[in-house]
Amino acid sequence: MATGKKELTELEQLLQLMQIQLQKMDEAKRTMDKNQEESKQAMKETSEKMDEAKRVMEENQKQTSKKIDKMQENQEETKQAIEENNRNIESIKKEMVKKNRSDCRKE
Repeated sequence: MATGKKELTELEQLLQLMQIQLQKMDEAKRTMDKNQEESKQAMKETSEKMDEAKRVMEENQKQTSKKIDKMQENQEETKQAIEENNRNIESIKKEMVKKNRSDCRKE
């Protein structure tokens, strides 16, 4: 009978150890699940931030492109205005030369 009691006690101890081990495994699984959920949330937030950064970069690129186009347009207008001014200056010079020649002939 003592042997039976001893075996029963050993089995009870083994069962307690198995229950403790099961509790530890359950706790480890809960921790893993929690970490996995936190990682998933962090990845989602990172992805959202990256998408926002990409959107902002694309918007900035569009604005920069528009500014460059406007700058080129202004540059072309300035070039045309300078060319027009140069033509006017040449025309005025020719008129002055004609006037000087005419004045010289009168004298």
